[in-house]
Amino acid sequence: MARAPNQLINDLIRYGIDDRDLYGVAADKVREPGLRQVLHENCLALAAVVTDLQNLVRASGARPARHGTLRGWIQRQLGAWLARRGGGDHVWIDLLAQSEAGYRHMFESGLDHMPQEVRPVLQRQQPRLRELQADMCSLSQGERARH
Repeated sequence: MARAPNQLINDLIRYGIDDRDLYGVAADKVREPGLRQVLHENCLALAAVVTDLQNLVRASGARPARHGTLRGWIQRQLGAWLARRGGGDHVWIDLLAQSEAGYRHMFESGLDHMPQEVRPVLQRQQPRLRELQADMCSLSQGERARH
């Protein structure tokens, strides 16, 4: 049985909130000031994606998701624990790269199951998500090369 578009969009919202919150925590915890700025900007970009998706659900008369998932909370706790144990900034970069890749995949897979009238809003967000993933992949590769 196919899931209703609003259910799929609310899943995207929840995972977007997870990623947004992960960026926020990471931006507060990393040591490198330039990285802190990039992560903060990416956090704001994801907040805009989440807001657009929430507005889309709201416009249909349904109630949008307002919270992330338990998976997201666990991911943030794990990142903080690993960073404290000496993992440094690269722990956050790797977690964000993995999380962003998963969110982008989920987003693009969900797009295939959306009605035509919803697709333009989601398609407008695709370049932003690609940029976020490219940022994190680039930073992750750079960190690996340094270590």
